[in-house]
Amino acid sequence: MNTKIGVKILPISIGLLMALIAACSSDEPTPGAQTTIHKATATVSAAPTAKSSPTTTEAVIKSPTDTPLPTRTSTPLPEEEQTIFQPIPVMNVGERFFITLINNRQNVEDGEITLDVTSHTPIQVNIVSKTDRGYILSWEYGQSILEDVPSSVESFVEDFANLISGWKVEYEVEESGRIIELVKSDQIDGFLSDEIQTDGILPEDIQLFHIVYGWPPFEPGTSLTYEESTPNPFGGEPIPSTGKLEVTEFSPASNQLTIHWTKSMDQELYRQFMLDFLTEMAKEMGTDPPTDADLPIFNVEDSGEIHIDINTGWITSAEFIKKIEAGSDTNAKIRIDTTKMVTNFEDQ
Repeated sequence: MNTKIGVKILPISIGLLMALIAACSSDEPTPGAQTTIHKATATVSAAPTAKSSPTTTEAVIKSPTDTPLPTRTSTPLPEEEQTIFQPIPVMNVGERFFITLINNRQNVEDGEITLDVTSHTPIQVNIVSKTDRGYILSWEYGQSILEDVPSSVESFVEDFANLISGWKVEYEVEESGRIIELVKSDQIDGFLSDEIQTDGILPEDIQLFHIVYGWPPFEPGTSLTYEESTPNPFGGEPIPSTGKLEVTEFSPASNQLTIHWTKSMDQELYRQFMLDFLTEMAKEMGTDPPTDADLPIFNVEDSGEIHIDINTGWITSAEFIKKIEAGSDTNAKIRIDTTKMVTNFEDQ
């Protein structure tokens, strides 16, 4: 993802809450790890004609910080002038807006849904101060409302949700909206305090919210492809991943820009790391090492759709889906995590 300085990104906060529910309720696939950006390329697709197929060209993109930023405006350009658009959120110190965060987790085993849990969490976002590099923003998490939590863990999960309520995270962004670094994160005390260390952790929710910011201008008919490295859950070298941002709707008349996002990691390399790890474990236990045929199926798919207001540059709504499939041909387990964000710029 698009961070300038090394920021520790973990699926904490509401994502952790959903993980706790699933962990206490049933077995589930191993969650995917977060990422760090290395470089990016732009792919421009020519408009197809009746007699020709689309063609593509690629070029290495400079760091977002090397790309001149256009003058920010609160009024749209004339439609004939708006052929490209670079989302730059209008930020004024002292202003605030609100996000409704909706998380859903489904576990599916042998075609049957074994878990289906939803949480609704209000968040207040504040433009705290101006810095030499950009702005300080803060997210303040409100009380989560949970739906369809298994009765066996309901009390446990509600206690944790109460602790997250009031959690505050401050971080710095460039004027482009690109994340620079975490500034401060409150510590969640009094519950699993040895295991849950929130100091130094930037919530995944915030990372996803800023995923479209800091890139060169977007243009209909183009896509931007970038490379990431996913931490290796088995130790050793990180796993290469590829992300892609593509404009699917650009409507200056309705002040709407829609960007589709996907991310995929090198599945073959992941399987090799898994095989090496299990082979080493077998040696330590004095058992026969596994073969590639013994490995379980494992596949991760990330996608998202982000809607942006052209006037303000802010995201108006977004939906992100992570699908993890693990197991075997006869016993496949699927986990689907859906994160929805809806912004409200009216005072509440």
